[in-house]
Parts: sequence; C-alpha cells; structure tokens
Amino acid sequence: MKIQARLPALHQGIPFPKTQSNHMTRVLGFPVSHEGLTKMYEGCLDGSHCYITDVNDTHNGFEYAVSWRDHDGEELARAISHLARHEDGSLELHRSDVYVAHHCRGQAVNIKILEKEIAMVRKGSDHPESRVTLEAGGMPVNGVRERLGTYTWARYGFDFADNYKHGVSDLVDYGSHSPGRSSMRRQFKAWIQNHADGPLSQELNKLADSFKHPWEIASLKIDGHKFPVTVGDEVSQCDVGKAFMLSEFCENYGAAYRVNDPQFAGKPVAEKAFASQLKTAQDKLTQERAGLEKDLQNAPEKALEQLRHRGGSEWIPRLEALCEKRRDLKEKIEETIDAIRGGLLLRGLKHQLRNCWTESTRSVLDEQKERLETGWTGTVCHIGDRPVYYKWKAKFKKWASNWFHTQK
Repeated sequence: MKIQARLPALHQGIPFPKTQSNHMTRVLGFPVSHEGLTKMYEGCLDGSHCYITDVNDTHNGFEYAVSWRDHDGEELARAISHLARHEDGSLELHRSDVYVAHHCRGQAVNIKILEKEIAMVRKGSDHPESRVTLEAGGMPVNGVRERLGTYTWARYGFDFADNYKHGVSDLVDYGSHSPGRSSMRRQFKAWIQNHADGPLSQELNKLADSFKHPWEIASLKIDGHKFPVTVGDEVSQCDVGKAFMLSEFCENYGAAYRVNDPQFAGKPVAEKAFASQLKTAQDKLTQERAGLEKDLQNAPEKALEQLRHRGGSEWIPRLEALCEKRRDLKEKIEETIDAIRGGLLLRGLKHQLRNCWTESTRSVLDEQKERLETGWTGTVCHIGDRPVYYKWKAKFKKWASNWFHTQK
C-alpha cells in the first residue's frame, strides 16, 4: 500500500484573510482556504466536528491548530501543525501537542492525519529534503504523563532526525535538542541493566550497539521474555523493545519522515503499519455502524443516546425515517438530528468556558459563532459554499456597518 491520500480542493470555499492567504500561498506553493483545510482534516475522526483555529504567521511559515469535537463540544483529538519553507527550498511540516482521547483510539486517527499531511507536503514540494517532523515522546493526559509517542512514531516509520543533515526541527523551541540514536543506545543499555541479567543481558547489549533506526528497537522481541509496562492505570506484559520505549528510560527524540525520498528507510515500515491499522480501524468502524443499525431497529433509545454525542450526517435520513414510525420518540429523534447538525455545540462550548476555561475551547467557540453568522455551518452535516441568502446577508451586514461608521 502506498501512502497517497486524496486531498480535497484546498483552495475552494471560505477563505483566510487576504494578507494571510497570500503568505500561506507563498509558503505552501499553492493556495489554500480555511474551508479547504478544514475539509482535509474533517474525515480523520468519524462523526466529529472539525475546526481550524489559532492560525498565525511566522517569519518563514505559518502554524494552525486542528481540533475535533463531539456534538457537546468536548475535545476528542487535537494537533498543532507548523509549516515552513526553508532556505534550501524544502518544505517542512512539524506536528506538536498531538492528543487523541482514550475512547477514540483504535480508529487510526493519527495515521489518517499523517496521510493527509504527507500528501499536502508532497503537493507543495518535490524537494528531497521535504519532511514531516515531530518530537516523539510523552505528554500529559488528564494530569498523567503517557509515554506512547516514543513507541508509536517509531512504528509509523519516523526516523531519528539527527540521521539527516537538517537535524532536529527548529520550528518549535523545546528548550533543548532531543536526543537521537546514540542517546537511545545508552538509554537502552541503562534499561537492560535494570531489567535483565546473565545471557539475556549480554544478547541485548550486543543488539543495542547494532540498531540504526527507532523502529528496529520498537519491534524487538525475545522469545520467552516479557516485561510489565504501566500506561495510565493499566499494566500489561510487553516485548522487550516496546517495554523499553514505554519506560521512563526512553527519552523524547526528534523524529522525521522524508516524504519525497524513495530510499527513505522508514517508508516500507510506515506503509506496512498504515495498511494494517487502517484495515483494523475500518473493520471496527464497520462493526460499530452495524451495531448502531441494529440498535435503531431493536433498541432505538440506546442508539439515539450514542448518536446524540457522536454521529455523522449519513444517519439523518435513517433518523427521519425512524421518526415517521416512532412518533413517541419524535422529540428525542429531533434533538439527535439537531445535535448532529451542530445545534448543541454553542451551548456545550459555553458550558466548558464557564467551568473550565481554555484557549482551545474559546478559539473553537469563536469560530463556531463566525460560521453561524456567515451561514457556513462547517459541521459533520455540511461544509460547503454558503447559501445565496446568507452570502447576501453577510454582505449587507458589512455594508450597513461601514455606512453606520461613516455617518458618525
């Protein structure tokens, strides 16, 4: 399987402000609109509302945040992307602050995002040094630091950035350069000293000196040897490589994926991982949808409760048909349809701000308000050109505002 995601018409629909749009075009090498960028990301998490917020220009690029929300406004996933055109002409997309809620994992969200972003970088540059970069490591989730990234990004074919001439990304200031291959070898040996002895220790130390790429150690297995690993509140027995990479001995490291290099060693690793996890995720999604279809027939109240929080517009015709058959559930069905169309988002986001104020929630709330004012819903139900009436209404409001200010 090749990593070749289809991109939407990135230049169509609701635009960015003109000056910002021109800057983004210079960086990317092609035009991109606010609506086009939203469409690119919206399908990465099934049944969610997608937002592009916090768009800022930098000296040689720009950055933006992506947030996926359920119908109540709760954040399901997020990521920040930093794009830059370097002096040698290469294009870099650096990802940071990546998070996927526990109950949304297993849907290959990160892989779907990566496929889109790799395709976008390729569209903008054929330079051999063009790349997607990140810092592979842990991040706090609900106050507890999870060390999933060290292992996950290695499995996705990301290599040590210091194996290449551009080195660790400088688009985000992490305070110090992330360690690379030589550092990880030392960390692995320290882990061996604490978890193995005798012949096993000798064998692992020899292997520590031989690996060149993070996926080699991530996939390391020794028959008959498992080690306990704690992630959150769960303890599981893992193979050698995974146990080390999820431990406190394995530090964050700068990682890179070279999108245009046919000889890039991480490419076959990524293609294998992507194909496997996308199939697993699709099978899971198909099973969940089949279960929902069954519940709509046999236990509609249970299905309505689930769709009220998450569910795409493809369910609306089924719900409208159900409403004709079950008049006793009409109110609940209409509430569910309204939730899918985004009717609960404003209330949910405002509730969050009152109880737990965050920059991310405020940005999404501001964008949702703007969408409603312009007639661009931007929800799972519909992202498209504004209806003629709303276009005229927006123009009239702008004209009226300008006229009012000139009369002062």
